[in-house]
Amino acid sequence: MTHKKRMIAILLVGALLPVMPLALPAEAADYSNLYINEICTQNKECLLDSYGTASDWIEFYNAADESLALDGLGVTDDAANPMKWTFPSGVTIAAHSYLVVFASKQASTATEYHTGFALSKSGETVTLSSADGTTLQQVAVPALAEDQTYGRSPSGSETLAVMTPTPNADNLIAVREPTFSAQSGFYDADFTLTLQAAADVTIYYTLDGSDPTTSDTAVAYTDGISIYDRSSEPNVYSNYQYDHTAQSITIYDNAYQAPSDLVDKATIVRAVARDGSGNMSHVITNTYFRLPADKMTSYEGLPVVSLVTDPDNLFDPDTGIYVTGNQYLEWKNSSSYDASIGEWSTQNKTNFYSKGKAWERPVSVSIFENGVLAHTQEMGIRVKGASTRNSAHKSFNLYARSDYGNSKLDYAILEDNVSEATGKKIKKYDSITLRTVGCPSRLRDSIAQKMLEGRTLDTQEMRPCVVFLDGEYWGMYNIVEKYSDYYIQSHYDVPKENVVMIKNNALEEGTEQDLQDYYALIDSFGKMDFSDPVQYADICSKIDIESLIEHYCAGLYLGTVDWPGYNYGMWRYKGDVVDDNPYTDGKWRIMSFDFDFTMGETFNDFGGVAGYAYNDFPKITENATWGLSLLFVNLMDNEDFREQFVNTYCDYANGVMTPERIASVLQPYKEQYTVWAAPSMARWFGYSNSYLVNNPLTAGGNELNAMYKQIETFFANRVAYTLEDMTEYFGIENTLKTLTLKANGSGSFRVNTITPTLTDGSWSGQYSTKYPVTVTAIPAEGETFTGWSGDLDAKDATIVVSLQEIANLQANFSDGMSTVVDGDLNADGICDALDVALLQNWLLNRTEITTAQGAAADFDENGNLNVVDLMMLKQLVLQPVDEVENMLPSGEKWETYTVNHAAATYTMLENVLTASVTNLGKYVWDVQQYAPHMLSLTQGESYELSFRASSTAATTMRVVICRQRDDGNYVDTRSYFVPVSAEQKFYRLHFTNTLETADNWYVAFNYGNSVGDYTVSDFCLTPYEK
Repeated sequence: MTHKKRMIAILLVGALLPVMPLALPAEAADYSNLYINEICTQNKECLLDSYGTASDWIEFYNAADESLALDGLGVTDDAANPMKWTFPSGVTIAAHSYLVVFASKQASTATEYHTGFALSKSGETVTLSSADGTTLQQVAVPALAEDQTYGRSPSGSETLAVMTPTPNADNLIAVREPTFSAQSGFYDADFTLTLQAAADVTIYYTLDGSDPTTSDTAVAYTDGISIYDRSSEPNVYSNYQYDHTAQSITIYDNAYQAPSDLVDKATIVRAVARDGSGNMSHVITNTYFRLPADKMTSYEGLPVVSLVTDPDNLFDPDTGIYVTGNQYLEWKNSSSYDASIGEWSTQNKTNFYSKGKAWERPVSVSIFENGVLAHTQEMGIRVKGASTRNSAHKSFNLYARSDYGNSKLDYAILEDNVSEATGKKIKKYDSITLRTVGCPSRLRDSIAQKMLEGRTLDTQEMRPCVVFLDGEYWGMYNIVEKYSDYYIQSHYDVPKENVVMIKNNALEEGTEQDLQDYYALIDSFGKMDFSDPVQYADICSKIDIESLIEHYCAGLYLGTVDWPGYNYGMWRYKGDVVDDNPYTDGKWRIMSFDFDFTMGETFNDFGGVAGYAYNDFPKITENATWGLSLLFVNLMDNEDFREQFVNTYCDYANGVMTPERIASVLQPYKEQYTVWAAPSMARWFGYSNSYLVNNPLTAGGNELNAMYKQIETFFANRVAYTLEDMTEYFGIENTLKTLTLKANGSGSFRVNTITPTLTDGSWSGQYSTKYPVTVTAIPAEGETFTGWSGDLDAKDATIVVSLQEIANLQANFSDGMSTVVDGDLNADGICDALDVALLQNWLLNRTEITTAQGAAADFDENGNLNVVDLMMLKQLVLQPVDEVENMLPSGEKWETYTVNHAAATYTMLENVLTASVTNLGKYVWDVQQYAPHMLSLTQGESYELSFRASSTAATTMRVVICRQRDDGNYVDTRSYFVPVSAEQKFYRLHFTNTLETADNWYVAFNYGNSVGDYTVSDFCLTPYEK
């Protein structure tokens, strides 16, 4: 077998980890000289297996003077399963020899062994057990970089270290890292830090953030290092400013100047141990804060992030990512220089505008919570943003990569972040963003995203923090969740390998073919006629329409300035559909970000009107030459889309973006952010405002309060303008009407997509009379909903109402006491045809009912349910009631329609329809039950269609009222998508026949959205007087 092996000069040493004592089973072989000797969890090219693959591997070493039989010994990465893999019969390891076992899912061969499992690059515990399952040895492996190993130094010793790979050979003696007498943290008194290492090595350290393995400032450690408040010492990295050199940190000719005051500072100690042969240990980086009590207080309540990297990585003219660089000066002096390119254009050839892995640098990240070190990790750092890279105060992206160690940031840095798919807290990240909050406008992004929490729109979790860069105060930032394939995996429980992501029409995750497929989809938007139900259904199968609507509702209502052609992304999952995971349906979903210029803030002007009065809807049409805005404009030809958007936008006005909600969101900002943000504002803007420097809390507080006031004013006035703008844009002017809901008792409401807050048990909101509104009464715990009153008497908790007739509704709640209704098998409070169907299906052994349910229908009181009880129940249900003209035929006369490979079984009883859908077709109408084409509707007359519906699938059911022409096509289709679930709900739909009187109308219920069992009952079509 051929092994490919690469030697690395510098040995990296890990902390000593406990090794379990060797166990010697009674009368068993002596394995006391058998060692798990070396482990590789990120093999890239140090060793290839016989399949030509760089698999993980585990090396065993026999230190005994005789060979050892390994038959039956267990190897595992799961302590609960010690025999996950066992050595096959006949395997021996010679005296003082090595044996490599590959940790992969490949099959073992006659001369090469594979465990059937791989090892985690984020850290792993490998266990060796005897044949009876007794633990012989355990090695806890830390996170390793690529082609690093963790092993014994030297072979067979008790010392474990990170080292250069030496498969099937003696491990090299590694240099152990120096140890520090105190860990990173906040300290309230000066002290002396001491460093220790083995007697035969020398410790070198730096205090300026530079790498002690290469820095000219590194000195040999001889005595303790004083830890004190260094804030009185001259600024170093904070002195970089605007100038005409390659180390200018901006090309903005507003001439940013470095702060004249001294900034807060920490002591950065970076140390390495070096042996006589020049081998070096891993560099250890610690951060020590020794600040006065008042300064310490100002950092309470939010995390402090210390970023430490060699200063050349930031400010070197050739390699520094924070400066303009020599490339900028060379470009300006070349014939290719274009003076028309603005300062804020990303076309400027500067270091900080450069992107990609080539402009990523290593950084040591330490996170402090309440003055205590919470997490430290080696990562990669890049400058983040587009035009904002030209700001003196720059944002950063941090990347966890195996190149630096752990491939994940293994810390729940965003404490409230949870997965939409699983509901579990997200504890790992592949990358995060540190976004500057140097000026008040940058707070708007986090405020806007807080307002959007709970909506079906991808947004980013944020958390404020303070950043120190190479030991100097760098200001306030927001820790922001970064959009990536791992973000999608974490939030939606899908494998990141199958995620495609596009940001601002550029490929972020996926292949070039994925990008071309995306462009092809975008190009198709202008060629489709969405008034055609078939083409609308097709686009609904490719794009999550709800997420598209949410994205436009957010951008429009917030008055986002640099939008809609920018600041959005899209993602989809391209793998196989996963059962019970709706996010694997392959649809594109929308991501929104960068809400800096919103809520009344602009970098242009609003044409002489206040920001809250500005009409943002025309921007959609202006941007409708290509992309999502073209799709949006064309989708307006579809009545279903129009209804969904109009209702959702009204939901934003009535529940998502209300003055009461913004007041709640702003409260913690008002209480905390002045203390946090004002020093940052003085640090970065004090050069042009001496009052801000001398009075940071007062001046900064005034600026922040002015922003809060502007935002509050925006939301207080926005609704009066934007709803009118929306109705005008959709051509439904003068249709807004107020719906008032009152709770009689303890309960709340769900209105379309919102759960509004009640004031004194009441709530009002504006909706268009053009489209029906879905309202659900929600009883408080221990309460029971007893029915609606006001403009409508109804018993079902969920109703669909038209504001043409309904303006005031009262939901009545009781204390939970209820009476048993004879014949009410399904316990919905009424005895009706549904109970007949339930009993009939039970008698036919098609369903189950409980004893309590049976008692409600035991009319002859003999303790048994039989046909006699069914007859008596039918007689009760069919008792004469106030006659209502029902234009629909009885259920037995309805017909079914199942095409395009759909599959369903149906039953049609007198007033109950059921459909069990087991396979979907291409369109929602491929599975339906319909009344024959025999309904006569009079021109100009209004009608009400009412029914009850439920489904085992939480989905939407399409209800169609349509006329068929002589040529077979359909006209004046009225379609409604109503939400259905296991809970039976009552629906009332109103419409007016605008066509000539005819007798070829029909009604249909379409079930083709989801597999499941559907029940429709008490269906009734009657004339209706408004």
